[in-house]
Amino acid sequence: MKDIEDVKELIKHHEGYSDKIYYDSVKVLTGGYGHAFLVNSELPEHIWNLIFDHDFKQAVIDFYNLKILGLDHVRKAAIISMCYQLGLTKVLKFKKFLAAVKDEDWVRASNEMLNSKWAEQTPNRVRDLSIMILTGDVE
Repeated sequence: MKDIEDVKELIKHHEGYSDKIYYDSVKVLTGGYGHAFLVNSELPEHIWNLIFDHDFKQAVIDFYNLKILGLDHVRKAAIISMCYQLGLTKVLKFKKFLAAVKDEDWVRASNEMLNSKWAEQTPNRVRDLSIMILTGDVE
């Protein structure tokens, strides 16, 4: 080993790389080059920001996959936020909400958000987003 870079390469070789999180041989959630995701373990904020940016880009892609055209910026933001939290698969289950959005029936769309299991799980977020959908404005 000539220098510290050689040591890094050795560890990477032994650990292997995974772009997916998996359970290692002792059932610890692991990803990347053998990074263990343990309760109360820490990552620097710049790493969390990279992960956020990755997840945010996926939420935007998910929004465009909904094929909802012509929304104002505020309502678009609310639905992207919904995609960020729930993912496309779960957002697609909000059939009545999506139909109301496509019909521009903002009262019905807002009510569909509020009358969901999602609203029970994260009431403050859903309340805020439902107001954005209802009014087209951010309070």
